[in-house]
Amino acid sequence: LTNLPLIVVNTHAHSDHSGGNYRFSQIYIHPKDLEIAGSLSEKERLVSTAKSFSDSDPAYAKLIDSYFDHYEQPKLIPIDEGYTFDLGERKLEVIYVPGHTPGSICLIDKKDKLLFTGDNNNSHVWLFLDNSEPVETYLNSLNHLLTYKQDFNKLFLGHGEPIGSDFLDEINTCCQNILNGKCEAIEYKNNFDNRALQCTYKRAI
Repeated sequence: LTNLPLIVVNTHAHSDHSGGNYRFSQIYIHPKDLEIAGSLSEKERLVSTAKSFSDSDPAYAKLIDSYFDHYEQPKLIPIDEGYTFDLGERKLEVIYVPGHTPGSICLIDKKDKLLFTGDNNNSHVWLFLDNSEPVETYLNSLNHLLTYKQDFNKLFLGHGEPIGSDFLDEINTCCQNILNGKCEAIEYKNNFDNRALQCTYKRAI
């Protein structure tokens, strides 16, 4: 991608966003996700996770052991609300948004009006995981994020295509409907065998 030095930031600690941390010497992450990051980035856990996806791809299975030959636990550097990564012509500011995990963050580029949301604002927001925060906490984070709304017009999601900033209003209404009992909840089956319910409002789930 570049010959310049790389800065690696985890929007949260889940291994589909942090599983490659060991290939770098240091990682920036919110302090409330440090414990999750530590447990999910242990070599044995990474190898186990990788092998769980290898059954359908024999070629991939053969690569797994060698892939982790040079494993080394990186230094985790805590960052919080307001921390700014100065990239010269671009600055990315941290916004603390607990919800999907206790230490979830967004990164805002006010110059180009972009918001990088991690998994906190996907079209299908997961709040049913063991380390997720309650809907009330997540709604508070959404309201906090919306105070920056004049500073961004496009969201880059952790999963899915970019979407306009008005999508946050739909997620907000969906959360309010859940808390006010106005939403008809249906069962959501997931790969983690967690008992979960989901509600929908326009594009938000």
